[in-house]
Amino acid sequence: MPAITVHTTTNCQQCRATKRKLDEAGIEYKTVDVSQQEYADLADAIRARADELGTPAIMPYVTVFDEHNIMLNEWFGFQPAHINELANP
Repeated sequence: MPAITVHTTTNCQQCRATKRKLDEAGIEYKTVDVSQQEYADLADAIRARADELGTPAIMPYVTVFDEHNIMLNEWFGFQPAHINELANP
């Protein structure tokens, strides 16, 4: 089973929609609220990653890693098609 992390911010509609869709699909995930001061460096790294990808840093930022810690997928924003792919590999 892949390790999924949903990086969120406070009061983020797309974050809530992503978590709701994952819940409906029965997919386990971890949530990290990067708006918390303790995750300031992580929030900076997420913004830098968005710049690398040439995409807006719209939250959530979702990462999917396999059991060997190899990234399988990542995306910004509410992306139901990606969640459907996880639910129906």
